[in-house]
Amino acid sequence: MNHNKKPSILMIFAVLAIFLPGCASEAVSPLEENLAKNPASQNSLNLQIREDVVSPSSDYSIQTKDAFAVWWDPAFNQTEQDAPAVLDLLIGVKTDVMENLGFGQLYSERDGFFFNVYVHNPEEDKFPDFLGNGVGFDGGGIAYLGMPVGAHTDSTNVMHEGFHVFQSSTEYLVVEEEDGIDAVWIIEASAEWYQASRNSNNPRAFIVAGAVYANPHFALWHLPESGRPDDPDDNDWLYGVRQYGMSVLLYYLTNVKSVDRKIIAGVYTTNATVSAQEYIYDKVGGDTLRSMFADWAVETAVGFDYLSEEQKFILFDELNFFAKPEEINAHSLVIQDSEANGTFCPPPALTPRSWAYSSFQINNTSAAQYTFNIRGDQNGSEGAASHFEARVAIQNQAGQIRYQDVTMNNAVNGSITFSANADDEEIYLVVSSVPENFGGNQHFGYAVDITRN
Repeated sequence: MNHNKKPSILMIFAVLAIFLPGCASEAVSPLEENLAKNPASQNSLNLQIREDVVSPSSDYSIQTKDAFAVWWDPAFNQTEQDAPAVLDLLIGVKTDVMENLGFGQLYSERDGFFFNVYVHNPEEDKFPDFLGNGVGFDGGGIAYLGMPVGAHTDSTNVMHEGFHVFQSSTEYLVVEEEDGIDAVWIIEASAEWYQASRNSNNPRAFIVAGAVYANPHFALWHLPESGRPDDPDDNDWLYGVRQYGMSVLLYYLTNVKSVDRKIIAGVYTTNATVSAQEYIYDKVGGDTLRSMFADWAVETAVGFDYLSEEQKFILFDELNFFAKPEEINAHSLVIQDSEANGTFCPPPALTPRSWAYSSFQINNTSAAQYTFNIRGDQNGSEGAASHFEARVAIQNQAGQIRYQDVTMNNAVNGSITFSANADDEEIYLVVSSVPENFGGNQHFGYAVDITRN
């Protein structure tokens, strides 16, 4: 995670100017001293060690390779054996993002310095306590990475934080604008997407995705501080990790639907001047993205049909540990098939917002024919034009799921008629709200006429 807000890029340039190679500065430690202490260090790029949040470097053990320098307190020298693996993981991130995702050189390397990585024992060693786990910036705007012992050997964490390292060497300033709160979600979602894409078979790669499943009516970019005044925010895990959990959408787009990974990275590599959601919409294509989002929504609503059984078990175990049953709003309506005749609407608090969805679940007990007729509002609660896509999922007693698209006659109205067999026990109607609207919290209402014969 990013612990400190990125400063103005001009500030970074201004600070770096006083540390350029060849300038006399007490902030640069002699590299020879580091090499003498750490024979495993390498310096093929002819970089220097920069002191930023700690000094002097002679008080610490340092191992270097490629563009990175791993620091640790010599009183806790067990880190020495782990440093080569940390360096290799970060170098692997560097190689991948530069060769395959379009990222450029790290600012630190460009200016002749290693990127500092601090492996620390919180409250025990002599590193400052604020380091935490994530990329931060020192008082002069210089980026660094801190990782507590334990987190530094977790490949999912190192890849997540490694992606943040390269984010810190771009100029995506939309998140810094006064009204840029709706662009902030991409910082953590893309870093988590990166590690999940690289660790797609890891059982814990999607551990926080349950936060998305629990509140699918929130806008894609929802943060506790960006929602409505009456939105619940008293569960730090459930609402606080949702931006990380949105990585499952990005993963679905690139790893299930084959959207080019460079499009997700392009938010940063092109220094986009719009929010991530609008950038991705433009690059993928509005109608294509709407269809993909609707597919993702229905497969998520039935319980992450695109993930492994072990991944699903772990993420739901995490959700059920941190959230109370009454906090989980995965389905805005759950009814028996005997009740499935009439007109139904999602409750006001669960009506979907922009780039969100809501789900109706019908518990089916016998063979029947169903008709769903969707009637959406023309506009959202603040006037934006509505746009809906819908899918049906039918799950039988063996757990097998089949999907059907709802035919949309226009942006707000659609219908479907289908047959359920006697062994079909759960039917889902998932309505996605996918308007050409990329900020705020307006909701988009609709009604569904359900007929069961």
